[in-house]
Amino acid sequence: LIVDDYLLKDAGEGDMDELFAVIDAYRPSRLWYMADGYRVAFRLMRCCGLRISECSNLATSDVDCDGGRLLIRHSKGEKDRVVYMADDLASLMHGHLARMRRKMGFCPDWAFPGIDASRPILKNSFCNRFAAFWRQVPGADSHARHPTPHCLRHAFVVDRMNAWMAEGRDLGQMMPYLAAYLGHAGSNETFYYYHQVDRAFAIVRERDDLYVLSKKVEAY
Repeated sequence: LIVDDYLLKDAGEGDMDELFAVIDAYRPSRLWYMADGYRVAFRLMRCCGLRISECSNLATSDVDCDGGRLLIRHSKGEKDRVVYMADDLASLMHGHLARMRRKMGFCPDWAFPGIDASRPILKNSFCNRFAAFWRQVPGADSHARHPTPHCLRHAFVVDRMNAWMAEGRDLGQMMPYLAAYLGHAGSNETFYYYHQVDRAFAIVRERDDLYVLSKKVEAY
């Protein structure tokens, strides 16, 4: 999966599985809560399309595990929005917060606290740790370009749109909802993600409706 200057191998979900297997195996003797946080945060990027900064700035008080909701505050363009999580992801988040409360004796203000537990994991720390995880994926060194956490957000968009197309959904109707979910200003910004990657066109080639899709998006 190629997104602008970044690379995520286009060999199917196996590579994603290997990446998350590396992430899940990371269990340092100290700062265990950061390792726990990485497991959850990178899944939020992959499964909900969150930006890196949105994970970094996520307050514990803005997490509703019972309702499966996250309140994303002051994101790009100073906009707030609600992001919904699948039940298994909400359960994972609940376990993460419960472990911090039990083992630390309190629940930090931030869903993903950093070395100083009173402050969140910084964006650069997410990027550096992701790069370290990627280097452990078999075959990663064979690529000149490496992915960043933002590629997980791109992959979410591509997979969501491919799934809708496979289901025969009208993307002209669905795109505004996806754009709002991602915090985009409009559908064209969301479609740009899709347009940049080769595997995004697998279903388009089968259905032969890329032109129709692009015209519908331009109308919004």
